[in-house]
Amino acid sequence: MDLQTIAFTTFSILFIAIAAAGAFKQQRKLFLTGIFLWSLIPIIGEGAKYSQDQDVSHLLVMALFFALAILTAPSKLSYNNENLAATHLAKKIGAAIIFVNLFQAFNILANNVGVPDLFGYFHIIAAVVVIYPVYMSLTNSNSGWKS
Repeated sequence: MDLQTIAFTTFSILFIAIAAAGAFKQQRKLFLTGIFLWSLIPIIGEGAKYSQDQDVSHLLVMALFFALAILTAPSKLSYNNENLAATHLAKKIGAAIIFVNLFQAFNILANNVGVPDLFGYFHIIAAVVVIYPVYMSLTNSNSGWKS
């Protein structure tokens, strides 16, 4: 395992753990920080791959995760269950995060894209972490983010 893979693995575990802690503690800022930082890893990795082979597919993956990074960048704005527009939009953003991570997991695991399978599994774990608060918000009316 080369140094880059070790670093990406370490940061992946750390950032997904931060997001998971935020999801289970219902701390929106912690959750978003973890997902935001996790979204940066594919951007950096795909940028490195693009610099090596100039394959445009790397730019497409970078664009997907750059969009997720923009959507999940933590902010000081807060809302509660009474703001229906914000909660509806948050569920849609959650669905997008789930979809993109599952797509990238499939891409890594089913195709020979030059990325270790481990990162495909990290994408599945990240999607599951996001599924939890989305599921809770759909099934539990008392579920909500803490400040």
